[in-house]
This record gives sequence, C-alpha cells and structure tokens, in this order.
Amino acid sequence: MGLPLQAAAAPAGSSGPAPLAGEVELSSRISPVDACSRAQGQRPAGAVVSDMGYERRVEPGEPRLFHCRVSWSTAADAQPTRRPILFGALPVDGSEP
Repeated sequence: MGLPLQAAAAPAGSSGPAPLAGEVELSSRISPVDACSRAQGQRPAGAVVSDMGYERRVEPGEPRLFHCRVSWSTAADAQPTRRPILFGALPVDGSEP
C-alpha cells in the first residue's frame, strides 16, 4: 500500500516547489469503486490523476479483493486520464477532464 511522496524544499531561486509524480495502490474487499476512491484520496491536493486501473484478485478459498492503482502528477502540464473516473472529485479548477 503506497503513500504519496512528500514535497522537497524548492531549490534557491525557483518560483515554487518542483512538480511531483507518484502512484498510490490500495485494495478493498468492498468494490473497485471503494479501492480507487480511497487511492485517489491519498494523492496530494491539486494533483491530476494521469492513469488508473484496477483488477479483481481471487484466491481459492479467500474472499474477493479489488486492487486499484492511481498515478498522479502535480506538474502544470499533467494530462488527466481520459478514462471515466466516476468516483472522484473534479479537478481543482472545477472543469471536466
């Protein structure tokens, strides 16, 4: 289970923090919506979801498990995924991806 990266101090003379990118992976026994919603919640404020995917894992004799991976970026030119994400908040500017 991943946690988002922490921002490092900006180099002297820079206009702000350097863009970050990362990946969060979470699992849920409830649903893929639950797994991906919680994974998206772990990304930093203002980060754009650039890719996501989930899979259903089934082990003999074990309950089902949904595993979700969310890739994110804080870069100004980050491109949002074009896959429908029905379980996340809109981007910070409020526009649809």
